[in-house]
Amino acid sequence: MPRVPETAEPDRGPLDASGALIPQRPLWQRAVVFVLKLVVSLALLAFLALQFKNSWEQVRAEEIEVTIQWPLMAFSILGQAAGYYALGLGWYRGFVALGGGRVPWYTAVYFFAWTNLVRYVPGPVGKALLPVARSAAFKPRGVPASVTIASMALECICTVLLGLVIFAVTIPFQAMADPRLKTYSWACLIALPLLAALHPAVFQWLVRQMGRVLREDVGECQISFRDQVSVLGWWVIAWVFMAGSFYPYVAAVAGTPPSQAPLIAASYAFAWVLSMILLIMPAGLGIREGVLLLLLAGPVGPLAGILSVASRLWTLASEGVGLLAAFLLYIGLRGRDEADEGDSTA
Repeated sequence: MPRVPETAEPDRGPLDASGALIPQRPLWQRAVVFVLKLVVSLALLAFLALQFKNSWEQVRAEEIEVTIQWPLMAFSILGQAAGYYALGLGWYRGFVALGGGRVPWYTAVYFFAWTNLVRYVPGPVGKALLPVARSAAFKPRGVPASVTIASMALECICTVLLGLVIFAVTIPFQAMADPRLKTYSWACLIALPLLAALHPAVFQWLVRQMGRVLREDVGECQISFRDQVSVLGWWVIAWVFMAGSFYPYVAAVAGTPPSQAPLIAASYAFAWVLSMILLIMPAGLGIREGVLLLLLAGPVGPLAGILSVASRLWTLASEGVGLLAAFLLYIGLRGRDEADEGDSTA
């Protein structure tokens, strides 16, 4: 066994983003925190199961016989799950740029996916709890709440902005399918203030205002234009998977030809954007499905109703697959890193 040099610094415990030692709670406090985390986790899974049950009952109430191409459906679920994972990686890129520090990428993406389940808490409480849940997940790892919440603001801006861009590019095609859709083109104007908010100076000002509300020091929450472009690049990748995978989902049920893929993908992007902007229902419940019902009426006809309702099941299944992938990577890579650290200190 290699001899450890006498000058080697002993392991003092976990460190925060600045390299300082994170104080450890007494054993009884850690036990209480563990029980609370377990109770919250079980409650989130219960809410998720309730959403799945309600969505399944709505699909059965449609009473429409359909033939599903299951290989194509599975492909669409995997594509959507990959999109969710890309969203997590994009969020992590902004998280690090804003001062996320030493948190490994696989840990950050797993907590990103897990805390997103808070959106399924009934009522507007779910979305209000999301910043609290994510801050609570990262604060024990030495990440200030202001950094976590600033990264969430960047996530929201990028998601809505790219979704609006997809919708704006395809408005001419949608208008040919249904001229009434031109009336929704005003929503693309929301992209203008979002573009302004992405400017590093403007974003820094927004973060400072957020810090005042949270009473947090946000002096280190700075992000360069280069980092902004990198984050947007990840969001482009995420939207390619997310919007692109919605067409195989529709085609698996309705047999829609590939020529309708741009219209269907853009419909999903616009429905997603509206569900994020309108925060009055859990996870956009009802909003996304209603918009999809309108936008899919042209491409798929009478099947638009069941496809819009069943999209909730499809979304839940995709998020579940994405969360499972994030969890398996978190367990596997954490174990590998701990083993490597043990070998280096042996």
